[in-house]
Order: sequence, then C-alpha cells, then structure tokens
Amino acid sequence: MRIAHISDLHFGKGSDFNEVIFEKAASILNGLKPKSDFIFISGDITIDGLLSEYEMAIEKLKKIEGNKAIVPGNHDERNLGYKLFPEFFGESSFVREYDDILLVALASSEPDKDEGRLGRRRHLMIEEAIQKKKMSIIGFHHHLIPVPNSGR
Repeated sequence: MRIAHISDLHFGKGSDFNEVIFEKAASILNGLKPKSDFIFISGDITIDGLLSEYEMAIEKLKKIEGNKAIVPGNHDERNLGYKLFPEFFGESSFVREYDDILLVALASSEPDKDEGRLGRRRHLMIEEAIQKKKMSIIGFHHHLIPVPNSGR
C-alpha cells in the first residue's frame, strides 16, 4: 500500500503558498507507479479560510490525481472557513477503509483559534476504529505533544 501525506499548503493570495513547489509535488505524486492508494491532506489548505482561498484550493487540488482524504487545519477554520470546509470537501472527521487499513481522519481545529483538540466524540471514533482489528492510521492537523523550542 502506498500513502502520500501533504499538509500546510496555504492556498491564498499573499500567503506562503509556493506554486513551483506545489507543481513539482503534484508531478511527483501523479508520476508514482503504482499510484498512491490515497493522499492524506492534513489541514491548512487555506491561509485565512476565505471563500476565494477555498475556490483556489479546489482548482489547484484537481492537479493531484487520486483519492484525497482531507481534514481542516486551524487556518481553514478562520473567518467562518469552518462553514466553507464541508461545502468544498465534505465531512471534516471521518473513517474510510482502504483495502486492509482504516483511515481515521479527524478535525482537530477550533474556529478562530490556533490550538486544537480532539474531544470525546473523536476519541470514540478512534476507539471504534481500532476495535475493528485492522491497521488504523489516525491523522489530524495538530501536534500530539508540544514541539520543543517552539514557544508553546
């Protein structure tokens, strides 16, 4: 099984989005033989959760072929972006089965805050998935533990 992981694309005008790097990454992913079974995009698709950024994200992500599993990050939930995310990408927390594994993809962001948490409902999703006795991959945007020397 082949899985690709992308995070922090930050689509938007005036952001740190790098078109050249994105095009190169899309080319690499599309050229993999065999293709990835799925591509997990773990948040911060946009820079400020704005409609124009979501529209840009949809257009740019069409350049990456294959199954995409996408959860929001803290940037995606800014400025009512938490209402736009489901319109553009569907459920923000979900479980998907890919052959012999389960992907438990969880939204860990809280609107207009930089920090994140999983909460009881998402913990239950994790518990239910791992009880199925399949390899489970659990993915979300925020760090499990503080990053050393990052000021948090």
